[in-house]
Amino acid sequence: GGGGGGAAAPPPVPLDADAVDAMTRFLEERGGGMDFGKFSREFKAVKKSQLEEHFTLTAEDGDKGGRWTITLPGVDPPPFEERDDGPPEPRDQGPGTPLGRLIGKICVWDQGKG
Repeated sequence: GGGGGGAAAPPPVPLDADAVDAMTRFLEERGGGMDFGKFSREFKAVKKSQLEEHFTLTAEDGDKGGRWTITLPGVDPPPFEERDDGPPEPRDQGPGTPLGRLIGKICVWDQGKG
């Protein structure tokens, strides 16, 4: 036996307050938003449908099959950095905006280059 006869999966369980707090702090430490793929590596087994109640999920270029960002409510999604399709778009940042952040990590450290 087994299988289940094609019954629809139950809706995902709502996130508990501790999980939401941890995710909120995680996003705050990263400026309020980040690439959803990186976020989901940190918080495994969480579905977009569970997050939509607490956070803003945005598809890049409106392409739902492509990359997504997750942000705190009221925070604009960060610009999509890792594009390989041409030069980056110039950013018009008026007075009073903070300078950009460096996002990434050093994968290989070459002692000879310093």
